[in-house]
Amino acid sequence: MSSAVLTDDHKLTADWKTFLEQTKGLSSASADTALRYEAAVETPAAPEGFLYEPDLPIKAVYNSRQNITTFKDASIKVGDDADILLLSYESLPGTVTLDNVLFGFGVLKAPGGNTGETVIDKILSAIELSGAALLVDQGPQNRNATWLIPAKAPVKDVDNMKDPMVTLQTVTSLTFKLNASAITGFIQQVASALDDEFGTSLGKVDGSSLDDIAKLFSFTVSTTTTGTLLNDSTYDITVSPKLTFTVRLKGFIVNLIYERTGVSLNVQEDATQRVDLVTKLAKLMTGPSKDAPPTSSSLDALQTTQAIAEDDIHLRNVAFGKDFGGKMWWQAQFYCRWVIRNGVVVWVGLAYDSRSQTFDGGLLFSRDFADAEMMLLPYFDESMRPPDGLVDSLNLYDLFEETKSLPDNIPHLVSQASVRLIRQTTPARFELAFAIDSAPSTTVQDSGPVPSPFDWSSLVVNVTKQGPEIAVSVDTACFINPRPEDVALYTPATLTVSMDYNSATKNFDLIGTVDSLQFGALANYADPSCASAFSAIFGKFVLSQLILRYTIDNVTTDDGKSSNKASSFLMLGKIRLGLLELDLVYQYTSNIAKETATEVQLAKYPDAIGKIEPIARPTSADKSTGWTFEAYLGAAGTKATLAEVVGSIDQAAADALPGFVGDIEIAPSGVGDSPVRLTLSKTSPPAKAEASSSSSSTTIAAADSTLLLTLRVAVGPIDLTFVQLCENGKTTTTTEVTTTTPPIPKRLLRVKVGELPKIPDVPILQDLTQPFQACQYMYVGAGGALSTDDVEAINAKVGDGNELLYKQSNKPAKAVEGAGGASGGDTDKKSPVTALAVGHHFLIVHEGKVVLDHVFGNAKSQTPSSDANDDAKDGKDADTSGSDSKDSDVKKDASATEDEPAPTKGALKAQTKLLTLDSVALQFKDGVLWIMLDATVALGPVALTLLGFGIGLPLGDAKLKPTIDNLGTLISHMQFQIHGLGVSFEKPPLMIAGVFEHEIMKQLVRKPPVEQTIDAYRGGIGINFPPYTFVAVGQYAKATFSDGNEYKSLFVFAKLDGPLITLEFGGVRIGFGYNSMVRSPSIEELTQFPLIDDGSLGGAGNNPIKLLQTLCNSDNPWVAPKQDSYWFAVGMTITAFDILKITAAALLAFRDSGIIVSLYADAIAQMPPAATSTSDMILYVELGLVAEMNFVDCYFRCEASLAPTSFLLVPQCQLYGGFALCYWFGSNSHAGDWVFSIGGYHRSFQRPSHYPNPKRLGISFTVGDMVHIHGEGYFAITPKCAMGGAMIHVSLSVGIVSAYLDASFDAMILFHPLHYVADLHIAIGVSCDIDILFIHVHISVSIGADLHIEGPEFGGVAHVDFWVFGFDVYFGEQPRVPDPLNLSDFYDMVHKAGPTSGRPPSAGPETAGLDQQIKLTVEQGAFPMPSQDTATASAQPDSSGAGMKWFVKGGSFAFRI
Repeated sequence: MSSAVLTDDHKLTADWKTFLEQTKGLSSASADTALRYEAAVETPAAPEGFLYEPDLPIKAVYNSRQNITTFKDASIKVGDDADILLLSYESLPGTVTLDNVLFGFGVLKAPGGNTGETVIDKILSAIELSGAALLVDQGPQNRNATWLIPAKAPVKDVDNMKDPMVTLQTVTSLTFKLNASAITGFIQQVASALDDEFGTSLGKVDGSSLDDIAKLFSFTVSTTTTGTLLNDSTYDITVSPKLTFTVRLKGFIVNLIYERTGVSLNVQEDATQRVDLVTKLAKLMTGPSKDAPPTSSSLDALQTTQAIAEDDIHLRNVAFGKDFGGKMWWQAQFYCRWVIRNGVVVWVGLAYDSRSQTFDGGLLFSRDFADAEMMLLPYFDESMRPPDGLVDSLNLYDLFEETKSLPDNIPHLVSQASVRLIRQTTPARFELAFAIDSAPSTTVQDSGPVPSPFDWSSLVVNVTKQGPEIAVSVDTACFINPRPEDVALYTPATLTVSMDYNSATKNFDLIGTVDSLQFGALANYADPSCASAFSAIFGKFVLSQLILRYTIDNVTTDDGKSSNKASSFLMLGKIRLGLLELDLVYQYTSNIAKETATEVQLAKYPDAIGKIEPIARPTSADKSTGWTFEAYLGAAGTKATLAEVVGSIDQAAADALPGFVGDIEIAPSGVGDSPVRLTLSKTSPPAKAEASSSSSSTTIAAADSTLLLTLRVAVGPIDLTFVQLCENGKTTTTTEVTTTTPPIPKRLLRVKVGELPKIPDVPILQDLTQPFQACQYMYVGAGGALSTDDVEAINAKVGDGNELLYKQSNKPAKAVEGAGGASGGDTDKKSPVTALAVGHHFLIVHEGKVVLDHVFGNAKSQTPSSDANDDAKDGKDADTSGSDSKDSDVKKDASATEDEPAPTKGALKAQTKLLTLDSVALQFKDGVLWIMLDATVALGPVALTLLGFGIGLPLGDAKLKPTIDNLGTLISHMQFQIHGLGVSFEKPPLMIAGVFEHEIMKQLVRKPPVEQTIDAYRGGIGINFPPYTFVAVGQYAKATFSDGNEYKSLFVFAKLDGPLITLEFGGVRIGFGYNSMVRSPSIEELTQFPLIDDGSLGGAGNNPIKLLQTLCNSDNPWVAPKQDSYWFAVGMTITAFDILKITAAALLAFRDSGIIVSLYADAIAQMPPAATSTSDMILYVELGLVAEMNFVDCYFRCEASLAPTSFLLVPQCQLYGGFALCYWFGSNSHAGDWVFSIGGYHRSFQRPSHYPNPKRLGISFTVGDMVHIHGEGYFAITPKCAMGGAMIHVSLSVGIVSAYLDASFDAMILFHPLHYVADLHIAIGVSCDIDILFIHVHISVSIGADLHIEGPEFGGVAHVDFWVFGFDVYFGEQPRVPDPLNLSDFYDMVHKAGPTSGRPPSAGPETAGLDQQIKLTVEQGAFPMPSQDTATASAQPDSSGAGMKWFVKGGSFAFRI
């Protein structure tokens, strides 16, 4: 159903006809003629219009052409959608009485009815007594018209399944007046009635002209008729009449409004009376009542602002009333024209309450009044008409000069403002509160050099004017929002912000407060270069309260523009650490700050930051900002355990702390500096050097984006440090998306262990005191191990005397997997060296250095070797054998499940009156920390050596509840142990030594893990009577498994040194083992192998005690029990003419799966023969050789290497290099592969992990400080390729002049498909460095050429470099990637017969008629199920062989041809 009023041919629609008929507005006979369309005409000129004559008791005529007269607007259709039909009153054909009006408009049910209202009765009675006809008042202030309103249909009630209701509405309004003869005495009655009811002072009405008196009174009758459609033709009619009596007295328009809901009084200013509002109100309110308020004194307060003139104050309406005590009160609404300053004018709306004598209101905007369209609607009244000069919005900067100092990113367009005028103050105080709302910015705004991530979308700007003084402040409550990537981690907090204008500095100070929030949500207030690290470090911290102060300063940009930026801030708060609360002081400043936020705070509160130094403004040109972050324990009396403190930072770390650390109590000392202090600072790892093609390197400074958090506690005997190191998240940007890797903090807790108590009356040793300087406990969290670079970065910040110590390691860093091919090992990329591994540590410190680092709770990196892994160590490393034996897998599992790491041993040289210490070891086992000492007691020529002497501290005893800061309570609960005793007698020339040791060891082996207990007895004897030395050592052990299996092991090793045959043999070594194995050395370990050179191990060769410990008790022993393994070894030393010395040993080992034959040799040649110093020699060459035929893992290897001590002519002419020959066969996964290399490989060759990596073969010769010659060469061949090359570098330096020559050649040939590549390079250069005073001048000239050749097809490029320019010359075919082999060529290459699988192929239909031509081997993903011809269930399935079925795992299956 349509709700339109008119059809296209300008007639009423059927719906409207039906509606008007049912409202008695039309009869069916006049339905088509009541509304007539009149077209526009030119003569006489008249616009188009509608003539409307409704059939009512008052038969008025309405004409839309009259709209221009009544409304000053010719519009016919008005409203938001211009669908309301407006027709103004034109004429009234007959006379109208009061009864006609009241009945016709529905005010009374029938003529003569009673309204029941006292005032209304009086007025109606006065009108009726006049007996005169009513006249329509067509004055310009009256709105005589009728409106046809097609009300919109509401939305359908879906819940109750009701159809939408359609409503139509008509509104008619007419204003009547009495003729002059009928008005006599009436006005006086009306005024008296109002005075009696409302306490006004209208009083006696003066007037001599009847016409003038008649203008004082009118009344308006309006009715609203609404029809709600019930069905297709029936409306539910509702009539809402309204009767308004208007009296114009004393400069006001007093409206008495009668509706069916009640009677109300409304007073408006009569704009036609040119009298100021103060005088008007005084006359109105000065009545007979003694309670009348002094109006004029109240309104005078407006004028005391010296900005509002008398004629600029206008009344909108007045309300009257009495309180319960009968006291008169009144409220009035005004609007005033306020001249803030020259050219700046605003309109202010005010509401005055006589009870509080206060004006409240707000700035007025055009939206607060009716617009031109709204003034045509029936609901408009004169109080809605806007004054002249209103605007849609105001610019705060234009209103007050002070607001121009607000930060640039604060919105300044005023959308709403409240005003308050307090007249009790002298002078009166004028307060304005500007409410500013703005949509969030879609662009990143520059808030200044200091982070200020405030949400200014909603705020209030307060301006107070009292006399000539103006104060400006900003108040808002905004959210502290976490970073977008942290939304799921932290909850936003509400920050109450206030900014006050400082008239002295002409800028704003910002203060923000918040009660409780998670610290991680403050990451937006951190240094932008490390915001994600800030969030990760402080994620668990909680702030119980926070005060934030900012300073805002004006800066001038390079283009001359002025802007206001956040220049500094100070953050004060309370950080919760368990039950402790630290006082936070976070200072951030920049070089634009005229006065820092800290200085402002200290000026008001001198003790605001305690003893922390105020931050200074940056002054260097390369640093525009600076910040400090510190927190300290104030004067609090609470205690907290270390676990509670750490738990407030990282609960996982707290849970991992053992009780003897976590139960340490921290309490404030109450004197001196704070015992608990927390600092945050930026740090960078040391600069790293990147390799370059020349002999120099380029240093690249690391990004300064790493945060270091340090918590230091020093209370009484407690000295602990907690550290968090976190690098900012790495951002990776692609063409489609930008991703940021969340940072993971590295965490470390260090507690300095208290001094060991003195142990009295120890047998032999007497009183035993702590033999080392100090012991420390450390815990490194799961965030990652600390590298040496990390430790150096931490030590640069923690201060002298508090540095982190770690065990120095000479082991090279592990090569990064997937790195490029090796070039003699020189270009392999290295990862940082680990200083402190993840887990728990006990460190022994002596003379300022870490003697040992015992790690527990991190078994993967600290578990000792078990026999399950011996095969992997037997004579090979991973690069050589490539074995995938199951024993290696068993060892990995054992490592992962090991809970008690082996003892960690370190060298400790210390001596007392009787005691000499050689080493110390630590082991945390079964809740007991064992401190084991290798000590010797000297009693004249007799020395007693204590083996495995240990002191046990029961730190894990729950009943004692010990803590490591106070070990004195454990003296009566200490445990002791000793494993063995060594005795030596030394009376030159005779020396005799003997040793006996008993040790029980436990470890997990096999898969699934089985506990193995080894009960070992060791002994040895040594006799030295020059020139002969005899030493013999041995071990008997019994290995027992938790599943009931056991075996026994035995080995014996003996040697005799001395001249056996003149000029030929110098010594014999022999040994054998039962259920025992010998670890085969790599080429680098050859000089430490006991069968070759046991004398190099700190004198162990002649001391049975040290030799036995070297063979069996080291972290990686040479001899260990191994079931079903046997070995026999023999070696000797041969000397020829004092020129050549060869030490060689042969080892024959038997395993359950095969035989291993090994040969080791170390040869030394020198000239001249009798020389004992290298300066007297012209030749010294030392060559190590390892050759091994291994039938267990099916490989052969032969490696040799020149020792770095080798030289020619002079020691400065050094020789180095190595070679390797390896071949894999049989069941080895690399069967059929081989390699021969002298000096390494081509730099582009991707070396397989199982290939050896010999050093480059080279010579390095340095002559004085002037000449340096360096040359290298290599050659290698594999089944796939051959390669070779050489290089030479010669440099000369004479004074300020230097020159160099570089030449190199590299070539590589690929066999399948055939492809070769060769590179030739030569370059020569001269440079000169001149220093003149403070000026350094560097001049260099160079020329060089490069030639690159590839083929087939033959082609390449030659490059010539002439110092300042260069060019390329291309020839032949351009390099391209060789075409891949097709299937036929690939088959021809691989179809050659390979080795068998160890037994013939299975017989069956699958293999009938097949010839074995290729061999396929499972690389990974094999499932342990037997093939169809496996004889026993325990046999392992074949990985190759014709017709064999493979049971494999999906997703990880890979095979090799």
